[in-house]
Amino acid sequence: KKPLVSNSFHYPFAETPSGANIDHTAHSSWQVMDAKEPASLMSDASGSKVSYGTASGVPSKAPTVQIPMTCWFILAIEMCERIAFYTIVGSQTFFLEKRGLSIVQSSSLNATLWTLCTCWAIPTSWFADVVLGRYGIIFGSGVLYIVAIFIAAFSAVPGVTSLSSYFVGVLLMLPIATAGIKANISTFGADQYDATDPGSAAAQERFFSIFYLFINVGAAMAFGFFTTFATDVSYSSAYGMQVLFMGLAVFLFWTQRNNFKHHPVQKRSALGMVSTCLYDAAKSGSMKAFFICTGVACLLVGIFSSVAESFFPQQGFLLSLVGCAATAAGIALVVCPCLNLAWFSGVARLPQEDTSEDEGAHGRCTVTVEDVETFLGLLPTLFTGNIAFSAIYNSLQFWYQAQACQMDTRAFNVQLSGSFFNIANCIGILIVTPLTVYVINPTLERQLGCHMGFNMKFTIGMFLAAFSSVTGIMLEIARRKADVLPIESNCAPAGVQMSDQSAFWMVLPYFIMGAGEIYCNPALMHLVYTKSPASMRALAAATFFFVQAVSSGIFPVLIYALHTYLPDDLNNGHLEYGYLANIGLGGGFLCVFWAISMRRDREA
Repeated sequence: KKPLVSNSFHYPFAETPSGANIDHTAHSSWQVMDAKEPASLMSDASGSKVSYGTASGVPSKAPTVQIPMTCWFILAIEMCERIAFYTIVGSQTFFLEKRGLSIVQSSSLNATLWTLCTCWAIPTSWFADVVLGRYGIIFGSGVLYIVAIFIAAFSAVPGVTSLSSYFVGVLLMLPIATAGIKANISTFGADQYDATDPGSAAAQERFFSIFYLFINVGAAMAFGFFTTFATDVSYSSAYGMQVLFMGLAVFLFWTQRNNFKHHPVQKRSALGMVSTCLYDAAKSGSMKAFFICTGVACLLVGIFSSVAESFFPQQGFLLSLVGCAATAAGIALVVCPCLNLAWFSGVARLPQEDTSEDEGAHGRCTVTVEDVETFLGLLPTLFTGNIAFSAIYNSLQFWYQAQACQMDTRAFNVQLSGSFFNIANCIGILIVTPLTVYVINPTLERQLGCHMGFNMKFTIGMFLAAFSSVTGIMLEIARRKADVLPIESNCAPAGVQMSDQSAFWMVLPYFIMGAGEIYCNPALMHLVYTKSPASMRALAAATFFFVQAVSSGIFPVLIYALHTYLPDDLNNGHLEYGYLANIGLGGGFLCVFWAISMRRDREA
């Protein structure tokens, strides 16, 4: 029998409808198949795809799909970009303090760099769609990256130090280059797989996990060596080495330009198509389209307020309050109208020339109103899932190292920085990734008799992230009960002394959070790619990073609300309240995420 196909989203945990099997290998739809047909194809421990639940009970194998050779050059440029990025970010606060800026100013500018990198993702997706293509934007951003870190390295030379040129390289050029690579490179890597190959769907899903592993190989090298080399030996030398690494990676990437599979440049960008559809719908009287447009404006206000805090710290509380209110309103105004898009197809129109078809290496890339509708339908899941995990991940990003700094950080008679223990997060990802891809997930799928859906993977990751925070809570309570050593901590605020508890205990929450990341972030990245039409993939990937910037607008208000429990000396406060607040916020968004997913299931 021919499968019955629905275009509705369906992200099952692990269940199937009565008497039917779900084919989860479909890219843009789910298929209900007769019970006599083979069930979902899944990866076994060897990497082969195995079909379970056939009428005869005999598994059938599809050919094993390996990582295409061109993907290794893509992974190499991503790894080198992460080495350079985390070397600069991890040493920037100390570099600026040495140049006369206060710790507040240095930390604020460091946070601004993170925000700018995510904000530029949307404009660079436009360039990828209609100007340079995905290969072109990645190569061009790589060249710009090299120029940016060269300027940073030259600006850090003793006797030549120039903060103005440093800011041009790091706060102007580097965010654009980072966004150009990050918003397009994972999508470009997934494009290298042959969609007609029966084993490509599972192999493509594994690629996103391997891609995330390479990100953390780069982060581990940066935190494990280059940031310490920069602060203890030479900033200019550390940055100069990144010029060499990135230059080599970009050159090797360029040598494969004729071997890559290229997505065709579109006549109109995905961003332009979405904007046109929503603007025309709002102009024709659609209130829901108007709400979405207003919501996007509110999100931009929230991000602007977050950046403004770096330059106007005396207005920090007011800007944080405005940013949080605008962000919360923006999320609601964007997500709610997208839950049911029955209104959209009746009011949205594109100009006739935008409905043409372009031929490319991947076949037809049809630009339609339906593509825009599919993209909008993805936003509720993308927003709630991304913010849910980011809420809990904020514990690691902001508080784990503060907690470590008031523990005994000594090793070999040297005090380590609290940020040093970030390497445990990277190591956790490096260890857990191959285990999940080749052992844990295939074993669970065999035991369950079905493919692990996106919801299941994401929920496992959320529970691991929450458990990481609970581990941090237990360690913090134990730390406060420990004796205070007569030794001042080098990485805590002035005058704060270490507690008689080894900071190496913080390896546990960092490691567990890494395991949670493996289940959450690659699953979201894979969802963005497979559930987006080909014409919308660059914008969807950029939106993934944009939402991370949006989530940063909520956290400062949480800090202000708990500031009485978060003093400079954590012995006089209750850091665990902050962890609990993050778990609660993440859990709230996870419940909304579940509700949205179940709604999609019922509609399907």
